[in-house]
Amino acid sequence: MNYPDGSVIRTGDLIWWDEGACVGHVGEIMEEPQQYEACGLDEPSLEINNVHPFDGSSGGIVYPLWVLESEGLSKFSDPERQELELALSEASRRAGRSFEGLKYVIRAGIENCKRVAWVFILLGDDWLAVEQIVVPRPAESLPHPTPV
Repeated sequence: MNYPDGSVIRTGDLIWWDEGACVGHVGEIMEEPQQYEACGLDEPSLEINNVHPFDGSSGGIVYPLWVLESEGLSKFSDPERQELELALSEASRRAGRSFEGLKYVIRAGIENCKRVAWVFILLGDDWLAVEQIVVPRPAESLPHPTPV
């Protein structure tokens, strides 16, 4: 199974999805009929999990292959991964505690169709949001307008 750009999808890949607004992980890859039929599906599909850190134990959202491009599914680049790691460290600092042992969701803060911040949503034991921390993206990471 491949991303819209042709690269191979692997379980555990850190990805953008939901039209590039959510950060998630690839869960189960169901390419063979016995895999997707066992889940009650009738076509090859992909499970995406948006709870961090990824451990493969919690379920996710299942998408058929034909919607992956419209979902904006793409693998994180190395610079995006590095930026996320720095943002996670900053979010932990702002929260005044480590995120170790916590479950959280990561979304992109979007303005004018551009990702301008990382949004960390901490989840409680009941899976409801208990705190939100917004970390602006570094200025050098933001798209620069082209002079006309």
